[in-house]
Parts: sequence; structure tokens; C-alpha cells
Amino acid sequence: MLDEYAIALAAIASVITLGYELGVQVVCSFPPHLMYIPLLWGLLSLSVHASGVVALRLTYLHDSDCGNSILHSIKRQFTPLSRQQVSL
Repeated sequence: MLDEYAIALAAIASVITLGYELGVQVVCSFPPHLMYIPLLWGLLSLSVHASGVVALRLTYLHDSDCGNSILHSIKRQFTPLSRQQVSL
């Protein structure tokens, strides 16, 4: 379980490092003095992903006996798949 978190944290660190390196080495034509624009573009994809997750949850995965609170959903996101109870 800890190795999954370590791999996820390494992937996050890799994306942040790549965004920083792109900001330093790439010249953006519209705001050349702003180094954080490539990193910002990469991180804005998280909001697109999060809105898609919410839309999917509200549309297709609505199950009244599963516990649909936000806290339950967040807890389920951090529970390993092997320990989750699947209800079809």
C-alpha cells in the first residue's frame, strides 16, 4: 500500500519538476516574462478531471444504499481497491 502512495507522489513530483523545467527553458510568445504558465496549464487539467469525476459520480454512479456523502466518496478514493466492497 505504501509503495502505491510512493509511486503516486513520485509521479506528482515528476509533473511539477517537468512544469518548472518547461517554464525555465521554453519561451512563451504571449507572456515571455511569466515562467509559471506551462506548469499552470498542466495543473489546470486537474480541475477538468475533477469536474469530470463529479459529473460521472452524479450521473452514472448514483446508488442510494452505498452512502453518497462527500466524505464517503473521499474515503473510498484513498482506500485500496483490494479492500473496497464492490456492490453491483
